[in-house]
Amino acid sequence: MLQTLYAAGLSVTVTERGTLAVQPAGLITPELRQLITDSKVELIAQLTTNVVANAEDVEPPACTTTVGTPWCWPRSSPQITNEIGITQLRLTQFVRLGLPANTAGLMADRLLERDHEGDDRRVCLECQHLHGRPDRWRCGSHKSAGLGEAGLPGEWPLLLQRCPAFQPVIKS
Repeated sequence: MLQTLYAAGLSVTVTERGTLAVQPAGLITPELRQLITDSKVELIAQLTTNVVANAEDVEPPACTTTVGTPWCWPRSSPQITNEIGITQLRLTQFVRLGLPANTAGLMADRLLERDHEGDDRRVCLECQHLHGRPDRWRCGSHKSAGLGEAGLPGEWPLLLQRCPAFQPVIKS
């Protein structure tokens, strides 16, 4: 089971309260959610006793995020239920805007880390004025944002920034 979850890009940990934490929430499909629910007791037992069959075949993924993964500790903490919901909403929004699922998941995790740090900057991906698809994104409020034209250059929508025209898509 751990192998399946790791292969899906998820990290699995047991919290200090003895509950299971699976990250990033945005990568949990309905099928994986069911697997986790059905196997929760066994997963906790495997993780707390360090007994894993064929341990050489079950390697955790490299740290690609600092949110909620034991391989990135101590810079992070597990997500709480509200954060999981917000992360899922962000992931859905980012995929709707045309980001690949893995990029959307990493961005959602990056924004959760931003929230933990109290950073007040935003990305265009979170704004209701962003329209279009990757490489064709446009700002619907470019004049209020202080931009010369509606088209946004390259990676601009992925950069943390402060924008006077920002209007959130998701209320957190």
